[in-house]
Amino acid sequence: MRRLRFGFALVVIGALAALASGCGGSDPDEAKTPANAPTITNGQAPVETTGGAGDAEAGKTAFEATCQGCHAAGGTQAGAGPVLADRGLTAEVIRNQIVNGGQGMPANLVQGADLDNIVAFVTGLQGETAAAPPPPPPGGGGEDPQAIAAGKTFFEATCQGCHTAGGTQAGIGPVLAGKGLTDGRISGQIVNGGGAMPAGLASGDDLKNVTKFVLSLQ
Repeated sequence: MRRLRFGFALVVIGALAALASGCGGSDPDEAKTPANAPTITNGQAPVETTGGAGDAEAGKTAFEATCQGCHAAGGTQAGAGPVLADRGLTAEVIRNQIVNGGQGMPANLVQGADLDNIVAFVTGLQGETAAAPPPPPPGGGGEDPQAIAAGKTFFEATCQGCHTAGGTQAGIGPVLAGKGLTDGRISGQIVNGGGAMPAGLASGDDLKNVTKFVLSLQ
């Protein structure tokens, strides 16, 4: 019985020695995780994020295919969306608007490289085109200062939600200042509407006054 126990012990010791020898002979570097391997958290690989410099030329192509239906003429004119050029927009603001959407714009219209490229393109529009001229003081144009002042008050109450900063910046509607609009063109648009603008927003003296105010911006 003793011999049997002794023999069994020798077998166990031999097996342990072989195991130790096999472990000791392995290359410790082989057990290391590669430096460039993705980290796995809770069984899921991390989501890749964008944020590269972007290619403005490729962004122009992507913009024309995806964004130009609302931001016309390469973002330099208003459509369903506002003018994007010369707005002082930062890359962060542009990226956040594209990712999160808002003000009639759906979220995540583009992602990945297209997102980086469009951000680079729109960032490049800042400062490239002439800024809209500031509004002249009431009475600009040299005629009927009281009517122009009354028209300015009406404009700020009724029209400025779409034509921002007294008509000098685009909102839902386009810039009005410096466009060479005539008396008939202005009053006709107000009476008849068109595009996203409803008809009949002003009549009577209000129509005359706001027309003179917008005319003073030209």
